[in-house]
Amino acid sequence: IDAAIAMAGKYNNRFKIVTLDGQVMNPGGSMTGGSVNKEAGILSRANELEKLTAREKELQDNKLVLEAELSEGLDKIRKAEDYQGLIKKDLKRLDAEHQAYEIRRKELNVTLANTKSVSVICVSAMAICMLTLLFFQFGLQMDSGIGYILTGLLTAGVLTFVFVRFRDASQELRRVNQAIQKLISLQNRVKIRYVNNTNLLEYLYTKYLADSGDELEKKLQLFYEEREERQQYERMPEDLSYYQKEL
Repeated sequence: IDAAIAMAGKYNNRFKIVTLDGQVMNPGGSMTGGSVNKEAGILSRANELEKLTAREKELQDNKLVLEAELSEGLDKIRKAEDYQGLIKKDLKRLDAEHQAYEIRRKELNVTLANTKSVSVICVSAMAICMLTLLFFQFGLQMDSGIGYILTGLLTAGVLTFVFVRFRDASQELRRVNQAIQKLISLQNRVKIRYVNNTNLLEYLYTKYLADSGDELEKKLQLFYEEREERQQYERMPEDLSYYQKEL
């Protein structure tokens, strides 16, 4: 068309000039479009409309996929947060049990130390009593038979009591130590689950651009509200036409 305009100007618009695409330069400078160009324009607009329709459908499909992903993501985050709460409760309970066992282990260690001290004192007292009885018997020529019997019985009774208490405390201490080892092992496993679940939550928060399930739920609710408002706006011409007919 630029070449046709230039040529028409060269000959002072005295001749009719037709371009390859069907446009006509009439004498005097007027222009008319050829049938080829009109058909080409119609086909071009039809192709553009088809592309826009396909693009609209693609966007609609993507919106539905996004909505489904957000709903699924919210469900995953809620489950992970609930599981995180359960893990924290388990860790708190295990920590309380561990502390209780540690307190009991300290008490048993004190009991064992006390029974050892009592046994030493008992043996020392028996030795002193025996030396005293020997002094009475051989130094003062006194009959110490009953003294030996009473000292032996008293010492045997005290030592038996100390031995039973020491044995029971030792057995309980062994059970407490075993329980503490099991608790530590269980705590470590629960801590591993806690770390793994924490990493999962951080991944989900990053993926869905939220700091918590509540925040994502608010975003999803806002999305639903905006969609409803948009649908109402799209229905307004139909509603308006309907009410105009009714009137």
